[in-house]
Amino acid sequence: MSCSRVKRVNPESAFFWASVMRRAEAQIDYGEPLPELTPEFLSVWSRHYAAIAEMAVPRTPVLEVGTGYGILAAGLGALTHETVWTTEHPSRNYLFSPSYRHFLKTSGVHTVANDLVQGLPFADCCMNQIYLCDVIEHLFIPDAACLLNEMIRVLSVGGELIVSTPTGCPICFDFSRGIPFIRHSSPLSAEKRTAISMNTHRRRFIPFWSVMD
Repeated sequence: MSCSRVKRVNPESAFFWASVMRRAEAQIDYGEPLPELTPEFLSVWSRHYAAIAEMAVPRTPVLEVGTGYGILAAGLGALTHETVWTTEHPSRNYLFSPSYRHFLKTSGVHTVANDLVQGLPFADCCMNQIYLCDVIEHLFIPDAACLLNEMIRVLSVGGELIVSTPTGCPICFDFSRGIPFIRHSSPLSAEKRTAISMNTHRRRFIPFWSVMD
């Protein structure tokens, strides 16, 4: 487990993420107003994505929970050259946009419509890495705790859970200190329970403001 404040990122990595953002803007009709890709906006967000990506070497199978505009998932797909799984709430209309689907598909991303408060539609121990970036602050604390439990359930033994949030969410700071979330509703193998109780998952927490200094 680690809690990181990344003040500098690789400029080449930031350039890569800025290019993914520009490509998404050019190719996707989101059907809703988007932030203007000003130099300042690109600078902050490209460094943010770069800081997240530099937390760990991608280890497939990879899952991004709450893919949003698809930038992180598309970038991870390009970096791994393998399928990246993602979820997004079915209320987001762009999820069903042909241009959105095509952009993600050509980036190696498979997206599943999913309401996070209903759990994750994946089997136990099936993902080596899970990213939850700028999502958890939108959830009520009980739902956030349940989601963290679900991600631990889906992670393989020794898997990595990477969380980013723009707010000082108390549950995230508990997470960053290694406080376990082990109230599982589904049955787990003895090996999995032992791994969780020993805190063998690698938990990485990166505050959004870490690239703002």
